[in-house]
Amino acid sequence: MSRGKGIGRLLILGAGPTQEPAIRQAREMGLEVIAVDSNPQAPGLSLADYPLPISSLDVPAILTAARRLYPDGVMTVGSDRAVSSAAQVAHALGLRGLDPSAAARANSKLRMRQAFRDWGVPAPDFVAVKDLRAAEDAVSQLRLPAVIKPVDNAAQRGVRRIDNVDDLPAAFGQAQRFSGTGTVLVEECVDGPEITVNSFSLDGCMLPVLVADRLTNPPPFFGIALAHVYPSQRAQPWWDQVLDVTSRGLSALGIDQGPGYTQLRIDRDGPKIMEIGARTGGGRETELIAFLGGPDWIAAQIKLALGEPLVATDVVLPDSAKKLAGVVKFIFASQGEAARVTGVDRAQRTLGVERVVVRTKPGALIPPMTNAEARQGYLIALGANRGEALARAEEAAACIHIEVRLPVRRDRDDV
Repeated sequence: MSRGKGIGRLLILGAGPTQEPAIRQAREMGLEVIAVDSNPQAPGLSLADYPLPISSLDVPAILTAARRLYPDGVMTVGSDRAVSSAAQVAHALGLRGLDPSAAARANSKLRMRQAFRDWGVPAPDFVAVKDLRAAEDAVSQLRLPAVIKPVDNAAQRGVRRIDNVDDLPAAFGQAQRFSGTGTVLVEECVDGPEITVNSFSLDGCMLPVLVADRLTNPPPFFGIALAHVYPSQRAQPWWDQVLDVTSRGLSALGIDQGPGYTQLRIDRDGPKIMEIGARTGGGRETELIAFLGGPDWIAAQIKLALGEPLVATDVVLPDSAKKLAGVVKFIFASQGEAARVTGVDRAQRTLGVERVVVRTKPGALIPPMTNAEARQGYLIALGANRGEALARAEEAAACIHIEVRLPVRRDRDDV
């Protein structure tokens, strides 16, 4: 498929805050950008040469537009569900991309768990269910505490830990509402510290780039990232096993090129994979990599999508980054209507703080802290060591105040 020689053209699925940097980067690289997003107000659409109000999940509509506009590459960033769309579109157009079957496994927690089981990759035991009675039987089989989650969603939507069987009906109902297929996973609860591995695979070789500690919200709505801290302290005693398990997990799913985002917990038996995304992490890790002096991962993904060659130095951190520490800390606020936001400029002036972004505006409704959509912004701080970077991040976060008025009453906790 070709429109002849000239300016390269890139199709980016999604144009929200997560994809906006990729759209900007592609434009700076001299590319024309086709961007699709179901939200006509998505910030990245205004930057695109060809802004299209199409859902990033509507593969037939995307293909119709692509066959008219002739992109040279297809990609997405930070979106689990759009990964599958990008793979299907690229495959249909004969462009470079992840194998659609690998993308499908990465996009379904059930297929992912089955692949891990088939390949002997350490991961939580699980049972897939579609009704409450089956969920009760699964809890009896796996024992409490257990984790209840939808098979096909992200950002911790519908994920809940239960310690009492009386909490199962509400948790199951919530998870099923977030499941497009109505299927819910009942999983073994793995206690232990959580870490993340941001990796980049080239020709089937997994390159670990950023291994960080993932600080999370306590139960019942656990797993919501409060901060990512580099370098990982928790992974050090298990370093070889962490890398081995991550590599095996990626191989089990068939992710042999491009970014991978692996979440692991370490229990007494060692690391187990909670989930893998065939994408960069949604916790602003690419920005942290850049601030640490590393390469531009967005540029690397663009080149990969266009079929350009990449080498290890295009994606891995330089040795100088090992002398630094970095923290991505997320900003949260009480549920309700935002009245005023103050202290952002002061936070930005804090020593070691590289970036502060707060998207909350007066009048915005702030949801309860039941999933990652409760984030109101983030900041990135660097230091000579973990302690210094964390202290700087905490100091900056303490400057930011989101005043809330007229708390919004919710009859359900599923939004």
